Amino acid sequence: MAPAEPTKRYVPKDLPELPEVTVFIPCRNEAGHIADTLNAVLGQTYPAERMSILLVDGMSTDDTRRVARETLSAQNKVRWKIVDNPLQDLTNANIVAYEHVRGDVFVYVCAHATMADDYVEAVCRGLREVPCDGIGGPYRMVGRTPNGQAIAAAMSSPFGVGGAWYRYFNEDQPVDCDPPMASYRTEVLRQIGGMDPVTLGFGEDWEYYRRARAAGARLYCDPRIHCRFFARDRFTEFLPHMGKYGTAKGWLWRRYGSRVLRWTHLLPTAWVAYVGLSTLFALLGHVWALALLVGGVAGYLIAGLWSAVKACRAADIPASLAPRVMLAYAIMHGMYGVFFVKGALFGRGRAVERKARELEARLGGIPSVEGSGAD
Repeated sequence: MAPAEPTKRYVPKDLPELPEVTVFIPCRNEAGHIADTLNAVLGQTYPAERMSILLVDGMSTDDTRRVARETLSAQNKVRWKIVDNPLQDLTNANIVAYEHVRGDVFVYVCAHATMADDYVEAVCRGLREVPCDGIGGPYRMVGRTPNGQAIAAAMSSPFGVGGAWYRYFNEDQPVDCDPPMASYRTEVLRQIGGMDPVTLGFGEDWEYYRRARAAGARLYCDPRIHCRFFARDRFTEFLPHMGKYGTAKGWLWRRYGSRVLRWTHLLPTAWVAYVGLSTLFALLGHVWALALLVGGVAGYLIAGLWSAVKACRAADIPASLAPRVMLAYAIMHGMYGVFFVKGALFGRGRAVERKARELEARLGGIPSVEGSGAD
């Protein structure tokens, strides 16, 4: 389904009592997680005969595909497909998926996640009862290692993520908002189209929220939808992730203007500028700049460590991990702040822009399908 700006209002249709569901799982090199994710889907309370699994693999170089095939082949209740994503990015995974989606509801499941047994049931119930056209649950993060636990705690803290309140969502009723990892009525995809290929994994969800709402689709976050996302286990993986996130936000601002920003999005960049400028003037011999630098860094460390202890308590992890949570804060704010400027001033880089053009030119080709439900 090619993306397009909406030219008419989206017209919702009634969902049946038991909608037919496609569970979409994009992945690349997730051999350590994919079996848990697939087993969580296969263990859903939702009727197996009304559900199919669509795994879109970004040409994994580890054992992801083998593990997925073995896990899915060991059962015969749920139909499944494994489809290639030759360009390997998340946007193209969504575009590939839209070409294969079937039924009434398109349920998004992250390969780095596991969900409650009634996840699919809760999505369908929310779409029908709220009612709405796109829905997701709170973004609950957990870690499998001490570093992963620290990163998860930092990513679930207001000090760490600012206005991304869906990461520490504690409402007891569905809320009108842009939901993370949104699942949709397939009518939304058919009428509005798929994701914009030029985003190439840089804010593709925000672009789609914008277009869906412009067409009249209703989007909600529902606390009855329970899912856990596994944080990255190593800080060396977390660093480039936050750099890409900052680049994406800066590029979205460059492409779409101030509509993409809240004031909290600018705080990490303001903090990086504060530290950088005060350091520069301090090196030039200005005592006032040195005082600002020491005072600012000391205040950041005190506030950060206090927040880190609270985040450890909220995540039910040892307080001894607070210094690692503080390190995660510093990486989040520093990498985001620096790379936001890069994205805003210089875009995503020539290689990414060239890849985006390739993707636009190759939208018609969907290679290599395998599985129990392959057509």
